[in-house]
Amino acid sequence: MGSESTKKAGKYVEPGFLEMFSYPLIKGDASKALLDPNGIVISESMAKQFFGNEDPMTQTVRVDNQTDHHVTGVFKDIPKNSSIIVDFFVPFEAWLKKNDWAKDFGNTGPRTWVMLRKGTNVDEVNAKIRNFLTRKKCGS
Repeated sequence: MGSESTKKAGKYVEPGFLEMFSYPLIKGDASKALLDPNGIVISESMAKQFFGNEDPMTQTVRVDNQTDHHVTGVFKDIPKNSSIIVDFFVPFEAWLKKNDWAKDFGNTGPRTWVMLRKGTNVDEVNAKIRNFLTRKKCGS
């Protein structure tokens, strides 16, 4: 985002992020908003600050003064007690294009969240992950 006065915080996330976590969209479709690697989902405050009363869904936002993304959704402002407070989300695929190293197994750069089906035995899942990492020589 341009100058320091307009610098915003964002995260690169997978397309299912908005469905997995509670970021209700005011505009756009949560199941589609992060499918386009050139898309961006912005907060309600950011939409008002940058575009006033114009429809943000027709606008372009430049991220880190490097790449242009078109607005594919607007989410309600995040409560201050949230563990992830940002102004925008960009598809993870856009980040991968600039960071080839992250495609190699064993890097620890990106955070990963997993949603388990109701009734799943967490201990069994943890054991499977440990076994997988041990086979890949990443675990202890």
